[in-house]
Amino acid sequence: MRKYSISKINIKIIAILGIALFTMCIGFGTNKSYAAQKSETYTGSNLNTTKYPGYKTLLDNLKSANSNWKIVLLYTGIDWEEAVISETQGHGQGHSPKNLVPSNNNNYKGSWLCPVCGQTVYDTGDWCCASEKAVAYMLDPRNSLNTSDVFQFLKLDEVGGAATDANLSKMVSGTFLNTASIRKAILDAANANNVSPYFLAARILQEQKSDGSSTLAAGKGYNGNYVGYYNVFSIGATGNDKATVATRALKTAYDNGWTSIEKSITGGTIFLKNKYIAIGQNTLYFQKFQTVEVSSGDYELFQHQYMQNILAAQNEGTRLRNYYSTMGITNSSFTFIVPLYENMPSTACARPSTTTPISIIGTKGTINANGGANIRAKANGTSIKKLDNGTSITLISKGTTTVGGYYWDKVMSSTGYYGYVARNYIKLTDTTNTTTSNYKVDGSYIKVAPGTKLSNISGATSSSSTFATGVSITLSGKSYSLVMLGDANPDGKISALDYIAIKNHIMGTKKITNGAKYKAADANSDGNVSALDYIAIKNNIMNGTKIVLK
Repeated sequence: MRKYSISKINIKIIAILGIALFTMCIGFGTNKSYAAQKSETYTGSNLNTTKYPGYKTLLDNLKSANSNWKIVLLYTGIDWEEAVISETQGHGQGHSPKNLVPSNNNNYKGSWLCPVCGQTVYDTGDWCCASEKAVAYMLDPRNSLNTSDVFQFLKLDEVGGAATDANLSKMVSGTFLNTASIRKAILDAANANNVSPYFLAARILQEQKSDGSSTLAAGKGYNGNYVGYYNVFSIGATGNDKATVATRALKTAYDNGWTSIEKSITGGTIFLKNKYIAIGQNTLYFQKFQTVEVSSGDYELFQHQYMQNILAAQNEGTRLRNYYSTMGITNSSFTFIVPLYENMPSTACARPSTTTPISIIGTKGTINANGGANIRAKANGTSIKKLDNGTSITLISKGTTTVGGYYWDKVMSSTGYYGYVARNYIKLTDTTNTTTSNYKVDGSYIKVAPGTKLSNISGATSSSSTFATGVSITLSGKSYSLVMLGDANPDGKISALDYIAIKNHIMGTKKITNGAKYKAADANSDGNVSALDYIAIKNNIMNGTKIVLK
């Protein structure tokens, strides 16, 4: 996928879908087939605590608190670092990240954001690319083995509680699902496909607004098309903008004849059962992170995921737990499938900071190898993709020790891949590009974030009394032109004058041709001046998402 284009500047953000961001299959998978996975029921004494640290106490606490719960250990055979890197794929223009975080929520800024993509928005425009740290935190099962989050591991093809209309009515009380006809459709679909009706209801409410007013649940179509069609599971809802997402999902409903919410529930449940649950992705976690081998030969590991929202499995599981608690059936005979990975860190991966961005080297370069070079999921590990000779890359970090005779540097390619490449096959083309906490040297420019002062750049001097885009800065005996991101007009401030300048540039009224001003207008640092920069500046002014140095 690519970032969507915006034909009008004053775009009205509308809610088309809920938070799950459905997608049937995301690419960027690894090519290796791992050893056959095995599973066994956890007894309290059959877990190798040295090989799989940090699990036992958490599992024992869950078992002690809920005597009827059954815990199944799934030995994935997947190396932990390879799992994290394999899930950290799909970046930049023209690509679709496997994992996204909300763009308009300050709880998911800082280290939650991919350090290269930054605040670049994807899909419906409400999502940003998740960082490797964010992936590691959400992927690590140990962070969710508590009574609040464990239901993302719930085995979905077991009811695990009294599936009655009365209980379902309690669960969906106050939502558009609470009609006799819709509840019956949910219960009938659940019984016919041997899945939990509570899971079905939770998935629908995860995808749609609870009042049923979202585009795929309201039956009003989109832009006059597909009126009278419903798609409450958001099946086929993929694309790079709201219109494409809505239209594709409604066309799916049209093609399947889903002319009512009830028909959408019936057909959507069959899809969920056949395409996910029946082939092995029978937990919310495995539908988000496909680290379980599936019985269908169509999907390799890490490729077949239901949603891109990195929080979806946890959020949906919490919703289920809350419903079960309301119904008083939390201690029913539930089965939870908990994945184990090889070579995990000794402690659970830490929650990313919401304020501190991830620091990277940021140097640009290319692949320099006849026939291309493999980008791998760890140093000398599984190949993710062969990058063609000449492929542009951004250097994330440099390896400090050799593995298999090579130094392995972590890079992100212009083709959307993220991982390790042997240093011998990398040619750096922008060796002057360095990053500090306060500024970034970019050729003949020094870039800073809004609010930075001259005194923040150690050793820098300027003859200008104004610290604004375009002024001359001297650092280490060399002269640079200052670029304050967002300060496009320029006056050293981020104001309405800046987004007016960008609007005029986009509309062709007054083009920005000055180099420093153009780089400042590129507020999201993606190399282009577009409506996304206009939005970034407006968000900065309104104390929403701040412009940061990347």
